[in-house]
Amino acid sequence: MALVEIVSTPPGQAPEWVRKAWVGLSLPVAPDHERGIQMGACGGEAQNVGGYSIPTEEALEILSAKNEDAAQWWFDNLLVMPPWLVFHRDVCKFTEG
Repeated sequence: MALVEIVSTPPGQAPEWVRKAWVGLSLPVAPDHERGIQMGACGGEAQNVGGYSIPTEEALEILSAKNEDAAQWWFDNLLVMPPWLVFHRDVCKFTEG
């Protein structure tokens, strides 16, 4: 399984404290991580276009183990629960698992 480690604060619509909570986590890359249309997590323009797609459920489970408040922010603020979250390639270190 391919993984990405989040090595710096990702761009996005979440507050900075929520985005910073991702740093240091290793997340599984969706098998077909090249996706089509992307939008911002809270609507509007996507800021992570062309990034790595991470299954949302797994990503939030991993985040919750580190920072429950940051994970809860996603549950409270996503317009819809997408099948994946996208992280810009510049903030990820890709590894084959």
